[in-house]
Parts: sequence; structure tokens; C-alpha cells
Amino acid sequence: MNKKLAEKYLTFLGRPTTGLKTLKWTTEKNIINDLTSLSSSIQIERMSSYYSDVRRNKISQLLPNFIRKYYFVEIINYVYEVIQKIKKIMRIFSEEAHVDLWITKTS
Repeated sequence: MNKKLAEKYLTFLGRPTTGLKTLKWTTEKNIINDLTSLSSSIQIERMSSYYSDVRRNKISQLLPNFIRKYYFVEIINYVYEVIQKIKKIMRIFSEEAHVDLWITKTS
């Protein structure tokens, strides 16, 4: 949520907005850019990609052999992700955004 929208939301709730000026607003992209500018010997992966791969493997193992085609797994995984995004939109003002990154040092 950007600062202007956050300020309007807090005003609507009747809450103070002065604390917003002290916050450092950041995004996952900003964090990745800052980390990569500090060191070129790191690898950064989004955990959402990891969880998606794990989910694909689990779905594939649960499907019977005759329908274990890759596109069925992708369709099921895609539907799951769409449902999760809809749930996230419905919770937009009640939950903070999370940055889930896996950072490893490469040699």
C-alpha cells in the first residue's frame, strides 16, 4: 500500500497518520536490488517459486499415472494460485505484505 492510500485509510478509521512519515517503505524488488548491488556472489530466489515447485511435485505424486501429464499439474497449480491471490485481495487491509526471499552465497 502506498503512503497516500495508507494515510486515507487511517484517516477513514480515525487513526493518527503522523507515524507514516517515520516508516521506510520498501518492496521485494527494492530489497533484491539493494542486495545485488552489495554483492555479486549471492543468489536470490523467491520462496513463492519454491513453494510452487513443491506443490507441483506433490500434485504430480497424488495424480494417477494415466493423468499425470504435466499440463494437468500446471492447471491444478494455476487454479490454486488464483484462489490464493483472490484470498490475498480480500485480506488487503487486514494483513501486511510479506517478503519471502531465500538468499545464498555463491562461490
